Amino acid sequence: MKPFLFSIYFPFLVLFTSSTMALEGYCFSRGTSLSRVSSHVKVILAPKDKVYKRDSLNCIELEISASRKELVEKWIRKKFRILKTYTDTPTLGSSNTQPITANCRLKIERVSQGKSQINRTRLGSRNSVTQTNSSLSGVRTSNIVLGLGFSGSIRVNEEQVSLTCKSIINGGYLVSVSIDSENSGLVTTLQVYSGKKVNLGQVVNNLNSKSNTIGIPSGLDSTKSKSKETFDYFLTTN
Repeated sequence: MKPFLFSIYFPFLVLFTSSTMALEGYCFSRGTSLSRVSSHVKVILAPKDKVYKRDSLNCIELEISASRKELVEKWIRKKFRILKTYTDTPTLGSSNTQPITANCRLKIERVSQGKSQINRTRLGSRNSVTQTNSSLSGVRTSNIVLGLGFSGSIRVNEEQVSLTCKSIINGGYLVSVSIDSENSGLVTTLQVYSGKKVNLGQVVNNLNSKSNTIGIPSGLDSTKSKSKETFDYFLTTN
């Protein structure tokens, strides 16, 4: 008798290859290092899973399969104490869950330009007048990830930048920005769209100083300096 060969096709197996992705947030006390939490949780994450750190609230956000949520949370609790959780697929009746629908990824870019002039006058055994001019320019970039409706802050050089991001019905974002520097500041709210850079505004610092030194036999040594720094701030959403 010839052997009977057969094959069976199981179409339902395809169901196991895809799963709904969810955004899960876990918050910790200020003494808990988010870097340590991230390293711990990455051990059991799949290659497509993503980890975001939200330093302003000391939380991490995981973009993971909804079916693996319970496993991941148990793994985190083995080593760290979770103060609060939130998710984009909240459980009905859960008191410690705050729904969020997406992240708002923001990039702040500060473009600086400046000029300075120093005039030095020396009167005495030798008289001289000199003038020195210099210029500077540079770009500093910082990034932050916020849950929609949440606030956060970052530092761009010496300036403290506070941001709040909300979604609007036409597919864009409503972003409120407050920049606090030593001598001035900037506060604005504007609509932005993904991938488009917008100019938030400009901060100008003017600095002037003067010093005189009189000595014998060196005479008078007078120095005057003035400088102007201009900072343009740009915002991009992804």
